[in-house]
Amino acid sequence: MEIISSLTDDVWHKLGNNSYEWWYFDAISDNGYSLVVTFFCGLPFSPYYNEKIVQAQEGIGVADPKQHTAIYLCLYKNKKLLAYILNEYPEQHFFAALDNPKVIIGNNILTYSSDNGFSVKINDLALWGKRVKGEIFFKPEFFPSIDSHNSDQEHTWNCVAPRCKVNGELTITGIIKTRKISICGIGYHDHNYGSRPMHFDINRWHWGRFHTKDQTAIYYITENNNDQTAFLMVLKNNGEILYLGQASYDFKQKKDLMGVEYFSHISLAPKDTNNFSLDIFKTKTVDQGPFYLRFLADYKLKSSKLVIENIGFAEAFQPQKLFIKAFWPFIKMPIKKINQL
Repeated sequence: MEIISSLTDDVWHKLGNNSYEWWYFDAISDNGYSLVVTFFCGLPFSPYYNEKIVQAQEGIGVADPKQHTAIYLCLYKNKKLLAYILNEYPEQHFFAALDNPKVIIGNNILTYSSDNGFSVKINDLALWGKRVKGEIFFKPEFFPSIDSHNSDQEHTWNCVAPRCKVNGELTITGIIKTRKISICGIGYHDHNYGSRPMHFDINRWHWGRFHTKDQTAIYYITENNNDQTAFLMVLKNNGEILYLGQASYDFKQKKDLMGVEYFSHISLAPKDTNNFSLDIFKTKTVDQGPFYLRFLADYKLKSSKLVIENIGFAEAFQPQKLFIKAFWPFIKMPIKKINQL
């Protein structure tokens, strides 16, 4: 896994058949709301796309990621899901720029300006007869300098803006009532892409981040057949790097009812210093499937005699399960295939 942080790299890479690329945003608002929004080119979770990948491996047709673009949104209130979008679009409803961060999927638009930061405009159908419309701004507080120098890797994690000031409003229109929701807090943006399916090289990954008034901590653990790598980043709110590099870790492992193995408790520490440690307790599952779990987790950052606690997002993902055909009917259930606007 190549790990970088680059605004100039936050563009569409047009990697071709069998690839994936996504632009991810999340935020926890001061008023109890939290959200995740992702723009996909080559939706890795789509059985429709993965079936074409399998067929292409057998010499039948091609798997074009542009035919499986998607918008994803989860909106929570006090850890309860309020709105869910996972809508898959064909190529004619997709645009992405090669020279600046701009993505359009259906009526959903991602752009960037130096004045306002990232603008995420949502206008789409959600589950349970709802529609979500609005605009959220993610204004980066800084852009860190990260380059793992693993340019030969097939997969890249671009931690573009690990700490953003977030504000905006979403309107949820339901069958019975309409609700307006203000979002104001701290958020996060990254960008992942790969030239081939993740399960070729990654058996499992764990990721998470949390913010306090003064600091941000992010971890990323990948596992494959031959290697396990843990990456830890701790930053001050002015962008000063307190630690950036590989970490040692201990964990307690569990398995959920759908068979996803995850770390219910992770303890991370820098390999070359004992100045601090990070503990993650995955206490509340807010999204789950046969291959994936998302938590609003409890975080505890210990530094010298200081202990800082807060909640943040944490995820566990097993890519191989996306290619178990028995799971495909269940994975398809929340996906809306949209061919006309």
